[in-house]
Amino acid sequence: MNLDRLRVMFLRERKRFAEVYPHCADAALGLKKFKRHHERDCCMAYVGTDKPEIFFHVDVVDLLTEPQCLALVRHELAHVAEPRWKEAAVDRLAEEISGRGIYYGPDDIQTTSAAACNVRPRPKRLPK
Repeated sequence: MNLDRLRVMFLRERKRFAEVYPHCADAALGLKKFKRHHERDCCMAYVGTDKPEIFFHVDVVDLLTEPQCLALVRHELAHVAEPRWKEAAVDRLAEEISGRGIYYGPDDIQTTSAAACNVRPRPKRLPK
């Protein structure tokens, strides 16, 4: 995914989430190297005492498709919105705010493309 397009996507989705959860307007987007426990670990939200941030792993962002990035951005913004919620609940919140489903491909990475997989909701084998 092109980084400029990712930024535009992030800003659009952040605005959408901030309409419901105003503190999401403070979220920032960044690239970072972080420990990947699984191949599917491409993106993460950091919600601490400072400004919330969503990081894409610098080594994989170029390998992700636009539907994957869109689903990941929405999922991580839902973590910013409700930091204590479990993964499946975060997916449902992202779907509710965006009005679009989050699916899982054969690589277990979220996507907005139902054609790419047909697995919905979040597979039970993934961390809760």
